[in-house]
Amino acid sequence: MLRNIIANWSFIFVSAISVYALYPFYIDVLGAEQYGVWLLISSIIGYFSLIQMGVPLANVRFVSKYYAKGDFDKLNEVLGANLFLFIWMAGITVFFGLAISLFLDRFFQIPLEYLYYAKIGLIIAALEVGLRFVFEAVEGVLNARREFVFINGVRNVITILRVALSFLLISNDCGLLWVASLLLLSTIIQSICFYLCVSRKYPKIKLLPKKATREMFKDIFSYSGFVLLLQLSSRISFQTDALVLASVVSVTSVVWFGVANSILLYLTQMVVGVSKVLMPQMSELDSLGDNSKICSVFLTSTRMVGLLVFPICLLLYYYGGEFIQLWMKDSFRPEMYEVLSILLVGYVFFLVQRGTTFPVLMGVSKMKWPTIVMFVAAIFNLVSSIWFGKIYGVYGVAWATSIPTICVALFLLAYISSILSIPILKCLINSTLIPGVSLLPIIILFYCFDSFDLQYSYLALIFKIGVSMILTFLFDLFLVDKIYRGKFMNIISKVKGATI
Repeated sequence: MLRNIIANWSFIFVSAISVYALYPFYIDVLGAEQYGVWLLISSIIGYFSLIQMGVPLANVRFVSKYYAKGDFDKLNEVLGANLFLFIWMAGITVFFGLAISLFLDRFFQIPLEYLYYAKIGLIIAALEVGLRFVFEAVEGVLNARREFVFINGVRNVITILRVALSFLLISNDCGLLWVASLLLLSTIIQSICFYLCVSRKYPKIKLLPKKATREMFKDIFSYSGFVLLLQLSSRISFQTDALVLASVVSVTSVVWFGVANSILLYLTQMVVGVSKVLMPQMSELDSLGDNSKICSVFLTSTRMVGLLVFPICLLLYYYGGEFIQLWMKDSFRPEMYEVLSILLVGYVFFLVQRGTTFPVLMGVSKMKWPTIVMFVAAIFNLVSSIWFGKIYGVYGVAWATSIPTICVALFLLAYISSILSIPILKCLINSTLIPGVSLLPIIILFYCFDSFDLQYSYLALIFKIGVSMILTFLFDLFLVDKIYRGKFMNIISKVKGATI
């Protein structure tokens, strides 16, 4: 499990480094307005994932279930149905991309000189998403079989290639089209690699649409309906802000919000890296009826995710402004840091539940009420974002995102406690209290560093964050988690024994 989580995190790390390198490069070469247009296109394209109607997660669930039982006939029926659906979804995606491109300027404040590039870029991006849909069934097999080392190894290499080509090829002249084209090229290479892996490593798995049956379509959609609503809710809550800002504030404000939000989205991806490993495991345990193991894995994972999320969020709050200043060279630094600080209020509580509660509930098929609550919160988020955005600008949109997020986190904590029959105090201790105690070294060190008044530099920033993380890790190891302290001491004793 740990190996797969680290593999997922490796891709997040490579992606974060690529964004760190490309974000200021794009703003410098393309300009804030043209890059703001690309961020707007990315936000629009993100909604196309909803065309999948939650089928990819259903794919992972059923493949995990039938592979664990050794029922390859049913497994191939699942994949056949999914491949048939994904081909149709790809066609619908390309159609919507063409249709929206015709009316793009009627809904958003796009500068006239970038309108043509925006329309062509949107069509290319729609083609990229459509191709991804076709090969989603292949990737679903790899996810269900927990081939995360291979998946992320391929993605890491492709990401590095795309960054290198971006620096070589992109200029101000039609640069937006180059960004979209390189994304399409990356998806083509990735799809070929995934297909070759599945066809060679799993010969019993047949990716043929003719394997689909009517009964399997019913099973898939009975599960995927709530997943679709959940994905729609998540999209509205966390990735609609670019659309709102471009409509009621300005295209430039999309960049302000985008920088802060991108930092937190990569933190979210770190947490999702845990979720991707947990969900197929929960599906297998549920199919075997091992409820005690589900509870044990949930509590352990919750504590681990909390010990990861809480310190990172506090470090971002303390040093996020310094990082943004060094990264963006003072461009919009106050606005970006203020947005980051506001968003952190909601993320710090929600991400712990996102990392563990979601995959457990999906694995045991108990997503009805969380989905409904998420959807209601998402609608409130959207309406309040538009309202507060008109009055308070980008800061109003940030607060309209954070407040519903906290409410959802509190509900999820109470709900998972009820579903797994775990005392809510026990869930609270693992998800909040223990991670909260782990923040003490960071708080103490912050005031110590602040008294020295160190100058802003990457070296100073790395030193402060590095020392904080090391001491937090040691504090967690010896004062918070007795289980891992015991394992650590066993390793030390073995090392000493081998040395002697």
